[in-house]
Amino acid sequence: MKGFLSTLLVCFVAYSATAAPECDLGKQIIDKVDTRIINGLWKLKYLLPKSFSAAGRCWELDYHLSANGVAQLNASNISPKTGEIVMINGAGKIIQDHNVNVTFPKNPEFDAVYHVLAWEEEKGYKIVGGCVPLLNYNPLIWISYRHYPPSEESLEASKVALKKTGLKLEDFDINCDSDGRHI
Repeated sequence: MKGFLSTLLVCFVAYSATAAPECDLGKQIIDKVDTRIINGLWKLKYLLPKSFSAAGRCWELDYHLSANGVAQLNASNISPKTGEIVMINGAGKIIQDHNVNVTFPKNPEFDAVYHVLAWEEEKGYKIVGGCVPLLNYNPLIWISYRHYPPSEESLEASKVALKKTGLKLEDFDINCDSDGRHI
């Protein structure tokens, strides 16, 4: 765990030196998230900032959002340094139709209001981002998929949605190998 936190600190310092003055998450292109559908396991493919991938690869995010707005998030990734699985758990509350305030008791550097920027259950993708303390309140944004590797239809739909948010795919890192080596 020390190696993971050390790597996160290095990523933070490297990113802070080039950080933008405002946290630009792009434009939200959805009105409301259906908590019954967004629940479950999502596998991350793209990650912004690119430097953040040095801290963890092949993130899996397991969401549990209840109808009353209470959220539980269990995240796991593979440490690039050790190859070990690292777990991060958070809890939160939906504060608007598409925003969740999440706190991570053991990892407060990830505490933030996370915004669901785009999402289509039938296409199997989701774009989420927040302005986290670890990155000096600059954006941490990811594109995740229900299935990995994602289908061409899912990839194309997420790219169209990303363009509508005003963000650029070339600014993201591919966070997991194309062969889908998730946890």
